[in-house]
This record gives sequence, C-alpha cells and structure tokens, in this order.
Amino acid sequence: MTDSQTVREGELRGRKASQRAALGAKMSMPAWKTAIERTGITTGTKVLDLACGSGEFCAAATKAGGEAIGIDISPAMIALARQASTAEFHELPLGGGCLGRTARSTS
Repeated sequence: MTDSQTVREGELRGRKASQRAALGAKMSMPAWKTAIERTGITTGTKVLDLACGSGEFCAAATKAGGEAIGIDISPAMIALARQASTAEFHELPLGGGCLGRTARSTS
C-alpha cells in the first residue's frame, strides 16, 4: 500500500468516526476487559494496539496500569483516541521512513 493509498483508506475509515467509535466501544468493551484480565495487563505492561480505532482498548489498558501505544490509519479516529486516553497514539503512515512497507488484513 502506498502512502497515498494509506491516507485515502484512513479518510474512508474516519467517516462518522464518533458514531463508529461509540458503537465499537459498546460492543467490544466486555471482550477488551476480559482480554486485559486474561493477559495480565497490569502496572508497567507494554501494550501495542494495532488498528486502535478511537483508543478505548488503550484507555482500558492504561487504566489497568499498562503503558499503551495505539496505531491507526484514520486521523479522525486518532484524534478521538487522544481525547479519550493518556496513551500514546500514532497514525499511519509513520513518519521518518521507519517502515519499508505496510500491509493490512481484515477478517
């Protein structure tokens, strides 16, 4: 995926970001809380959330004491995430040429 394709995909995924975030959080929060408990995320645990969306999992992991980093393709979702959590958030494409290629898969 080229940088311009990544930007376009991010724009598409950012449409109606706040509505998508609210629905996603409502549906997913029970599973995220279970995942945090089962994986033992506690004080100092490093957490990377790829395709973090609006950051609710990062927020929950941070609340449990984790040090969360979220990465997403949508600038609109990252903006919501930064409002909702003290976790660290980045949008794709990552600057500085730190990645040669990015790929995505949905299931």
